Amino acid sequence: MSAAAASSAGECANPQGPVPEKIQNLASEILKVYTTRSAEEQSAIVNKYYREDARFVDPLMDVGTPREINLAFFSLIKLFDSIDAQKKSLTWNEKPELPSHLQAAGLQQVVLNNQQVYHRSKTTIDLDVNTYLTIDPKTGLIVRHEDKWLNKGFKVPTFMKRGTGVMSSAMFKLFGWGKEVDKAAPPQATQK
Repeated sequence: MSAAAASSAGECANPQGPVPEKIQNLASEILKVYTTRSAEEQSAIVNKYYREDARFVDPLMDVGTPREINLAFFSLIKLFDSIDAQKKSLTWNEKPELPSHLQAAGLQQVVLNNQQVYHRSKTTIDLDVNTYLTIDPKTGLIVRHEDKWLNKGFKVPTFMKRGTGVMSSAMFKLFGWGKEVDKAAPPQATQK
């Protein structure tokens, strides 16, 4: 089997073997969070696949809890006319780069290499992204979702990301987007 065929079939060149179909499906659902125009669909995906203490990190922000993650993704619906996302590959990360409190937790990590294209009016932003999904193998839930932009040099310094995440969330709430996220959440998700 060729390397390209192995990659598309979920095969990996590492001791952990192929990426299971369940994780392949999870990765496909995560890409939908970027592309959907439905707050309800975003909320359902986040609440289904993210653990209560999950974190979302990208070059601009670091936010925690499914509600704050929902809010970060919901902002994409508001800020962009459309987003295209395409999976290039999905492989195990043999040497996960994790914060110290997660290193000894027996977690698994996959790397979802993908192309994201953001459209707004006459502007297009094209990102080549490695999405690191850290998964609790006992529950199958995402503990950490980190996007690293491979073709853009801009990023907020790590020590400032939580601050920008808090400020962004506060600003989004001022716009009333928090109420829209709560309204879109499945009934059981609002009781968490």
